[in-house]
Amino acid sequence: MAMYVVFQWSIQPEDDPRCKELLAGVADHIRAEHPEITATRLYSQWAGPLPRRAYIWTEEYADFEALDSGELTPTCLEVWKPIEQMAQPGTWTTSVWFDGPENAQMARGAGT
Repeated sequence: MAMYVVFQWSIQPEDDPRCKELLAGVADHIRAEHPEITATRLYSQWAGPLPRRAYIWTEEYADFEALDSGELTPTCLEVWKPIEQMAQPGTWTTSVWFDGPENAQMARGAGT
């Protein structure tokens, strides 16, 4: 069962370009050093209850064993630190989620 580490935070709108640039660096780091992470995804809030600009970043793992096998490295801390520092106070959260039952999920291919 897939598991997801989910980071959520908000920044000031003027920090948006720099934050996206830094997140590209996080993705590069994951590609190079974290084979246990099978996918990442970035969501940007267009409208909603969180302060603007809000982000959700997910890291997907095949299962708990894959999640548990990963190591926090000095580079992990280095690439995330400037993003955490630009987060608005009180908005940074981290959580772990897992997939619900398959019969409660659906996906359509392109063009369907």
